[in-house]
Amino acid sequence: MYPIAPNYDLVKPFGIKDERLYIGNISVNDLTERYDTPTFYVSGDRFEDNIKEYEESFRQEGYNGNMFTIAYAIKAHTNLALLKFAKNRGTGFDVSYKNELYAALNTGISPDKIFFNGNAKKRAALIEAIEQGVVINIDNLMELDEIIDIQKRLGKKARISIRVNPEIDVDTDPAIATAVKNSKFGLNFNLAEKAYKLAISNNMDVKGIHMHLGSQITNMSVFKEGTTKFVEFAKHLEEELGLEFELLNFGGGLGISYAKNRSEEEKIVKNLKEINKNEDIHSNFYCPISKRDYVKNIVDSVSILNHDVKIVIEPGRSLIGDACILVGRVMNIKEGSPDIVSLDMGANLVLENIIMKNYNNIIIANKARNKSDNHVKFVGNLCYAGDFVSPFGWEMPDLKKGDLVSLMDAGAYHWFFACHGNSVEFPATVLVYKDKEYLIRKRERYDDVFANDVDLDL
Repeated sequence: MYPIAPNYDLVKPFGIKDERLYIGNISVNDLTERYDTPTFYVSGDRFEDNIKEYEESFRQEGYNGNMFTIAYAIKAHTNLALLKFAKNRGTGFDVSYKNELYAALNTGISPDKIFFNGNAKKRAALIEAIEQGVVINIDNLMELDEIIDIQKRLGKKARISIRVNPEIDVDTDPAIATAVKNSKFGLNFNLAEKAYKLAISNNMDVKGIHMHLGSQITNMSVFKEGTTKFVEFAKHLEEELGLEFELLNFGGGLGISYAKNRSEEEKIVKNLKEINKNEDIHSNFYCPISKRDYVKNIVDSVSILNHDVKIVIEPGRSLIGDACILVGRVMNIKEGSPDIVSLDMGANLVLENIIMKNYNNIIIANKARNKSDNHVKFVGNLCYAGDFVSPFGWEMPDLKKGDLVSLMDAGAYHWFFACHGNSVEFPATVLVYKDKEYLIRKRERYDDVFANDVDLDL
């Protein structure tokens, strides 16, 4: 194993002052005194800056606010207050399940800024989407048939796009590569053309065309190949079927830099190969692609169309991923080689890392930049031998009971995979914005964990 040291190259407003981790001008130490551990802390400032960076990228390419929609992928980090925060800053929403749809509608957003994805949508949710005027990204032909039936019964046209699959080599973990051959998502070009013919013949309100390549993509060539094939196919459909798409939805997929440079990424990959017995590991922990480059590639690709078209993107990770940290506390330390450091949070909150072999930088919030010469491993509080908060060995300062362990860049998909292993309570979530703090999710208690159990004594 190659021990990893904390990286203090942090995105604003995260920073180090007097050997303490801060979010803006509030120290994590002070926050934990008020909210205990474990707790997610979301920086509203960083979330907002990420939204603005996408907006500015479009404007620099000559697109005003009516010509693009940044649809936040709710699945990345779902919270009602965060959704309203995003909506109030002009985003739309990418939803993939009925409850995400209802949560998005609950914000009061215009339904035409909601894009309903998913390969197994419930009929009740489809009815709601059609009645409200949400754009449905149709995933398969059986779903198309069902929507045709629903719109006939309702006497109202469904507003639709077809999700197409360009079937390319998506350089990311297979679990999050969605535009590959035989993916469960979307239709290949032949089936997609058939779907559009059916939609037209059934008088559906065809708004556009949709794709989504995958997640945590850090190789620009993937985006270039995907967007080129996608737009060329859109042009083909327009010419063959007499369509003129109002919007092209490019999905999301832009990665973030969990590693802050190539050398750090190489060390992470070496460790993962050793841990996973030389299993193929994707080197996508460092992302050199800027939001501006990502947007420019999309804008350049649509230039082959002979009309104006609205561009929709569905970013999740690149909006919320580096805007959030997860803070736990050292409970016990068992001396060894390395020392085993037990925390009050476990693998149930970092399953994304286990399933997709991802990585989070770790900083000791109350001992930041202290000399790191102790070799340790961080484990969780679950009754499970594979319960690692991080599978890596770490070079850390001298740790004591009560020290605060911060997982950086923990905003994306940690909630998505979170579970109640050992009946542990889900943690609180706090939004920190302009040096004010807001509790946006209460910490669960015993009654919350078992609220839906039926207590029978048989």
